[in-house]
Amino acid sequence: MKKPFIILAAIILLIPLESIALDGSIWYKFPIPEYSYSQAYITIPDFLNWKIHGDDNDIYIRSGISYSFFLQNHKITVNNYGNVRAYVNKYEHHYGSDVYKKDERTIAYYNNFTGAIYFGKFNVWSEGLLRMYAQKGRECRTDLELEVGGGIGRIVKCTAVVQAIRLIKELKIKEDEELILQIADLYAKKSTFSRNYPDTWEEIFYQKIAEMVGLPDQALKVKRILTNGIYETVSRSSGWEVKFGYGNNFFTGIDPHSKGFVVLNAEYHIPWGLTKQVTFQTEYMRDLDVDSSLLGAGAFFEIEHSYTWASHMQISGDKIFNSLNIDKNMNYCISVGTEKNIFNKLVAGLSVEYTKISQSLDPYFKLLLDLKYYLL
Repeated sequence: MKKPFIILAAIILLIPLESIALDGSIWYKFPIPEYSYSQAYITIPDFLNWKIHGDDNDIYIRSGISYSFFLQNHKITVNNYGNVRAYVNKYEHHYGSDVYKKDERTIAYYNNFTGAIYFGKFNVWSEGLLRMYAQKGRECRTDLELEVGGGIGRIVKCTAVVQAIRLIKELKIKEDEELILQIADLYAKKSTFSRNYPDTWEEIFYQKIAEMVGLPDQALKVKRILTNGIYETVSRSSGWEVKFGYGNNFFTGIDPHSKGFVVLNAEYHIPWGLTKQVTFQTEYMRDLDVDSSLLGAGAFFEIEHSYTWASHMQISGDKIFNSLNIDKNMNYCISVGTEKNIFNKLVAGLSVEYTKISQSLDPYFKLLLDLKYYLL
């Protein structure tokens, strides 16, 4: 089962990449910008969404809309992501000699919000996760998880520099670090243009960038490159952050007087060269009700093959300690995926995932082929 992952990962990592004559230190020369973006896309019903677990198999048909908003300046960082999706799940589960088949229809809403206020290297942060499920024949369920705490360090989004580098490359302009940082600085002010010129901001904004690169008659091409679906989703970030906080769950039907949990989280983001990003994360969570602990860690690798094609690989694992009811063996997951812009704002994605959980002898294998159409 692991061979397909090894082969696919090797294909992704060994594909020849075009490089440009710039130093990777450019990511650290860009100051904390006032940078924001909004995004929304429709998930067209999946071509293939198939999960295998031993003799069991599930086929999903999924569709919906996803949205995100990000804001960063010298004092704050705000990130909000959510989606509304409808699922049709047809599955076949085996219990000894019996076979159980069923179709399920579910509507789910998910929203994750994080925000932080910075005081130099220190910060105060908060995070909220809201999940709502409505399924035919079952009672609707709502889960709300809130966390608050403090931390040290800061992770900075350098996405504006990515946009500038890709624009320079696609327009075949001489790679110049100073010009790239100038374009990145202007691109980071996109939200300012949209506020000051609500009706004509796009025309003014992309024309200014076209003039900046010495191609005043190529404003439409500049816009097409900078609004490409893959181009918009690929990001860069640098820095480290350690956070400590307290959280609790609400509306789950459990003890309303739950003691909650404490969490310690650490992240390290490293831009690798000009086309790759590596992220490391580890988290420790202590459940104050049952006095058990969870320790998890993960690594994420992203690579850009071109401004219309990007791939990623993720490895994660966790283990629960001091629990009387849960197997103490480790859970882990490996996933590899790639996304390619087909035309305009239509993006196709292919991913495979291998998951092993402690409560099951058989691993889970998932294959997903989907289409996204970007509205923003």
